Amino acid sequence: MTNTENMEPKAPGELRERLEDTVSAAILAERGPQALDDAPRRPVRWFWVAAPALALACLTVVLAVRQPRLSPYDTFSDPTLAYAALEQAFSAFSEPVGAGFNAINVSLEAFDQTLESARTPQQL
Repeated sequence: MTNTENMEPKAPGELRERLEDTVSAAILAERGPQALDDAPRRPVRWFWVAAPALALACLTVVLAVRQPRLSPYDTFSDPTLAYAALEQAFSAFSEPVGAGFNAINVSLEAFDQTLESARTPQQL
C-alpha cells in the first residue's frame, strides 16, 4: 500500500494557520459575515485551559484536607471574669463609635441648617 491515497499536502503549523486566516478573510470580504459559519474553523484547544484549572482545584482540595482543624477553647475558667473582659472590650469599642456618631450628627445638623437657609428667601 502506498501513501498516494492521502494526497493532501502537509504544511507547517504556523503556515497552515496563516493560510486559514487568509482564506477566512477572503471569504468574509467576498460573501459577508454569514459565510464564515460554513468556513472551516480551527479547533479550540481546551486542554491548555482545563489542565491548569483542574490542577488548581486539586491543589485547593489537598490543601483544604491537610489543614489542621482548630478546636475552640475557653480562655476564662470563671464566667464572671469572661463577662468583665467582654464588657471592657465592648466599652473600648463603643467609645470611638459613639464619638463618630456624634460627629456625624453635628455634620448633619450643619447640613440641614445650610439647606434650610438656602430654601428660605433672603431679604436684601
